Formats: sequence, C-alpha cells, structure tokens
Amino acid sequence: MKFTAKSSLAVSAAMLLMVLAGLGTSPAVPLQGGQCDFTVAGSPASATITSGQSAGFRVDLQNLGLEGRMINVLISSVSPQTKYEPTFHQPAYDIWLPAKNGTGAAQIIASASGKTVKTTYTITVKAQDVTSGCGYGVTHYVTFMLTVT
Repeated sequence: MKFTAKSSLAVSAAMLLMVLAGLGTSPAVPLQGGQCDFTVAGSPASATITSGQSAGFRVDLQNLGLEGRMINVLISSVSPQTKYEPTFHQPAYDIWLPAKNGTGAAQIIASASGKTVKTTYTITVKAQDVTSGCGYGVTHYVTFMLTVT
C-alpha cells in the first residue's frame, strides 16, 4: 500500500492507518490523547434556593493518564451577570489526581443573600490540567443551573 502525503499531519495519519491496518513495519506507538486527558462530571445538574440558603454542586474528576496530574477547578462564568449574584465559598481548587483512573472531587457551594437577584443562573466550571507534560492545558467544562427564588 502506498501513501502520498504533503504535510506532517497527513504523514502521521497515514502511518496510523497503516499500523491499524497491520500494514506498517514500525511498532505501534501509544497515542498520547487518552494518556494526557481526564474526565469531568457534575452533580446535581441544578438546584433551587431562596435567600439565606446555600446549594452544593460536586465536580468529579477522573484521570485517564498514566501519570498523576494536578487539575485546577474554578468558576469561569456566572450568567446572567447581575449586580447581586450568588456568592461562592472557595470558588477555586487544585485537585491532585493519582495515575490511571485516579479520582478526585471539588465541592462548589453557592449562597443567596437577601440582595441576590431572583433568577436562574448558569454556572460554568472550568477544569484545567496545570501539570507540566503532555496534558498541560487540557481543559474541560461542566455547567450547573442555580435558581434563586
């Protein structure tokens, strides 16, 4: 089988196809994508509170990589932006995930005061790998809905 490629990306793709098809003579090299990634999930998806109450949202993380990694978890946005938004207790965390399938979690607590605008807020949480190496900068997002009545 003959492949003609004009870019390094095309050459890499052609080599991958050859290895997957069993036609290549080079040994298979593990793909870095999964080794440098993690998953993020949130629960509950939504909560409703009134003035003076708080609600907790859990951000669960799982390392897919072969090495441990530090994940920075923070609130990246709250929408709509109002003068009196909910307040957040410890809006940022650094979570260490042990190697392959290691897990960790962050708890985001939102509170409403008497001045908090009564509406439904979309809270976007960013989880970013801050460990040097192949996963540095890998970012995932999870969204929660908070209704203040």
